[in-house]
Amino acid sequence: MSKFVEGVTLEERLARGRLAFADCGRLLIPIAEALHHAHQRRLVHRDVKPGNILIEERTKHPYITDFGLAVRDQDVQVAGLIAGTPSYMSPEQARGEGHRLDGRSDVFALGAIL
Repeated sequence: MSKFVEGVTLEERLARGRLAFADCGRLLIPIAEALHHAHQRRLVHRDVKPGNILIEERTKHPYITDFGLAVRDQDVQVAGLIAGTPSYMSPEQARGEGHRLDGRSDVFALGAIL
């Protein structure tokens, strides 16, 4: 069951201008915790980007969305398979090195967003 979240994506929010440093931190922490939760379950999102982060209008709480490209980290072993958004891909993801892909690639993308 999915929760309905009324708000905007981080991509839409950034189109209006930069966020204050404190706001960046308030968004980053829950996103990092959500990714950590997924990584503990051996899931790799593979497409962490501003368009896949939804900010609830009322609470300003961020949610990571669109796990459509997510895979279990043991299933990304296929060499040459590239999935995700190039601007936010880790080098090993962009090179199609599935044998090296794990949750750290999602953390790389989170750093690129920051």
